[in-house]
Amino acid sequence: MLPIPIRGEGRDCNWGIWVEVNAFDFKTAWDRSDDTDQAGEPPFPRVLANSVSFAAEIDHAFAQEQRDGVFPERRLEWLMQRAHA
Repeated sequence: MLPIPIRGEGRDCNWGIWVEVNAFDFKTAWDRSDDTDQAGEPPFPRVLANSVSFAAEIDHAFAQEQRDGVFPERRLEWLMQRAHA
């Protein structure tokens, strides 16, 4: 899940994002799926594996929104795009 903070609400808008990892890293993640310390595993190299309908491309503006948060109206804009897709 890619969390995007919603300004003024104290909660996130979470987008399901699929990523592709190599076979070794996938096996490592699978083997540790029940491990209570799995968060201690360093990040894997990954590639975005699905299109993100609310952004033509993951660019600096979107990265800034993810880091700084968005206003509730932006979340509604995304949801309306999904409803009309």
